[in-house]
Amino acid sequence: MKTTVISVLGTQKDAHGGTSPARWNTWRPTIGLVQQEALRIDELHLIFNAEFKPLAEQVGADIATVSPETKVVFDIVELKDPWDFEEVYEKFYDYARKPCFHEEGTDYYIHITTGSHVEQICLFLLAESHHLMAKLVQLAHVIGVCRESSTAADAAKRLFAVSRLAKKTANDSDRLSKYLVKFGLRFRDLAKTWSGAN
Repeated sequence: MKTTVISVLGTQKDAHGGTSPARWNTWRPTIGLVQQEALRIDELHLIFNAEFKPLAEQVGADIATVSPETKVVFDIVELKDPWDFEEVYEKFYDYARKPCFHEEGTDYYIHITTGSHVEQICLFLLAESHHLMAKLVQLAHVIGVCRESSTAADAAKRLFAVSRLAKKTANDSDRLSKYLVKFGLRFRDLAKTWSGAN
């Protein structure tokens, strides 16, 4: 099964560190996305305005370094104002109708960590309305880890390992529970699904 992710290029977050080697010492969401062990990405569609092509090329080159199996596709979607809901939804709706987002044998995901809040909302709405048959990559990863873990503490430990280092105290199980509740989910139900499958 092929895995395709659709994401808006982070014109601020993905630009951290510029082109210097220091960029490898900072969090860049699109680079972090392809580094997830639990989600192998075969194809990544990056949406951006043409003026940001140099940044897109830099991000694409860095992805080739850390995830050579990921094909990066540049999708230029010209937006006059990425905060104009009507314009963004109309352009993204047209974009979502492309045949490449409706192929059999492909799992589609949307990545909504980057882009304006309006762009994030519009991608989410297109997925929720099934104009894009895509899952939210952030939630898909969490559910996968929960299903593979026997306890909430084990799942939370795997999910929050990096961020825990920066905290003085950690209650990862509580953090995981609060995150899942936002989506109407409970670890107990996910764990039952997993244990019932074995």
